[in-house]
Amino acid sequence: MAFAAGGADIAARDAAFWQAFLARGAAVRARVPQQHPEYARVLAALENVPIQIRAQQSRDGGVMAGHYYQLGYVRDQAGVLRGMLAMGYAEEARKILEFRYAKWKRYGNMT
Repeated sequence: MAFAAGGADIAARDAAFWQAFLARGAAVRARVPQQHPEYARVLAALENVPIQIRAQQSRDGGVMAGHYYQLGYVRDQAGVLRGMLAMGYAEEARKILEFRYAKWKRYGNMT
């Protein structure tokens, strides 16, 4: 079914997804003073970091520690949760909490 659409349709759908995603962090980016000496770099970080994190977040909310570490560690996810909240991405932060809670319900632990 994924290949029913043409390449241009897929690219347009993906672009719309990421534009909508970044729009949720616009209020935080707007608070960066334009006179800040690193204004462009700060804005780039406030766009690039959440995209990189979201790309590593599963549908059930877990966030991989990294490319070679495909597990969702509590320690790493705690920092990701705080960062996503600070950058305006409460939905992704909520999904991390739901992931940890579901794991606790299923296995009785958080590790």
